[in-house]
Amino acid sequence: DDSRLEFHQRYEGGESYADLVGRLEPCLLRLEEAMDPVLVIAHVFPCRVLRAYFLGREVARTLHEPTSEGACALAHANECVLELEPQLGGTYRERIHDLAAPPTSDNGVAATNPKRRRLGEAQSDVCGSL
Repeated sequence: DDSRLEFHQRYEGGESYADLVGRLEPCLLRLEEAMDPVLVIAHVFPCRVLRAYFLGREVARTLHEPTSEGACALAHANECVLELEPQLGGTYRERIHDLAAPPTSDNGVAATNPKRRRLGEAQSDVCGSL
């Protein structure tokens, strides 16, 4: 199986997907035990691996070109938030929030907010890195 080979293939000067999954394990355990909402800020591949895990998808398939709306948002959009909301029965509902789109008012009309900052400009206090 080609995807299995790619999953364990270590690229020059980098890590394999298997290495990445192993590195994400402590983070994953912390996410699973969290009682409050958690915001993960990371590069695209750790986010794709975490997304696959929580949605019950095969992690090795995240190596290939994204096909679902959520995977495409992570792969191609720089200003989005992918929300995974826990549901009864241990599943998750996925929602994509496009931060580049103008915000809308209650009546669906585009609203402007001068205080709104772009994601790249926001300051954050990050306690860990992926």
